[in-house]
Amino acid sequence: VFGNRRLGASLFLAATGAITLTKWDVNKTIFIINTAAQTITLPAVAQCPAGSRLYFVKTSSDAFAATLDGNASENIDGATTLATIDADNDCATLVSTGTEWIVISRDIT
Repeated sequence: VFGNRRLGASLFLAATGAITLTKWDVNKTIFIINTAAQTITLPAVAQCPAGSRLYFVKTSSDAFAATLDGNASENIDGATTLATIDADNDCATLVSTGTEWIVISRDIT
């Protein structure tokens, strides 16, 4: 799983519809090309070792939010969702603490 980032692995999401990520998506750069509002459910923290990262980049100019949603009732920075990725080139990096996801960097316009 940790080799994904070293290998430059990336994932291009579908432009519409709900997306559920798995433990196999950690340490990848995830490109969001949504053309409508979209919810992206994160992998369960229990399946991702502490230190696992998710790198998100929005690559469409459509002004629709991509909402990151913790798996089940899991948190992202103490909230169940992160809904600020809505402009071209917005990006966020999340890391697993082993019990929740936290945002370690973001560039949101």
